[in-house]
Amino acid sequence: MCAVVCDAELTIGSVICAIIELVAKSLVNVEFDGPVTKYRLSESPREYALEKLQAEGEKQDITSRSARYLSSCFQTRSGETIRRGADISPDIRLTLHDARSAFDWAFTPDGDPLLGVELTSNLVGALLDCGMIEECCMRTALASALPHVRGLASESAELWQDVWDRLKVRKFAHVKD
Repeated sequence: MCAVVCDAELTIGSVICAIIELVAKSLVNVEFDGPVTKYRLSESPREYALEKLQAEGEKQDITSRSARYLSSCFQTRSGETIRRGADISPDIRLTLHDARSAFDWAFTPDGDPLLGVELTSNLVGALLDCGMIEECCMRTALASALPHVRGLASESAELWQDVWDRLKVRKFAHVKD
């Protein structure tokens, strides 16, 4: 939490006070996982917070910090393994969801493509461990190509998706039902 929001002006104590207020108003979900407490802002307050950050001109900075934090989470966890075929924990699902959003942001005109490449390189292990091979290949291809593409990243992403789909069709064309 503090890796994303704390800085010289916003101290750990003020962040903790703000979280206590949000929990008291039932705007933050709290989960206890052994000695670790996890906080997750509900969707509506999350959208409102993003609008406020945008209005204050702070969205870019916080989004970048969040992407860096997520990248470090997956870098830290790269030594761990998840049994193939095992159910993906809800915690990993939420973190992957957040990482996907950070990845998408990184390749927007306001994003940071180098951070997107870093995030992708750290995300690869988790995607493979979770058996998400197609997504891993797609995000890796996008991350390696998009920093060199001029124009809208969404259009480039659609192009790569089309290429990926065509490759899959060719790969499995010989397989009969």
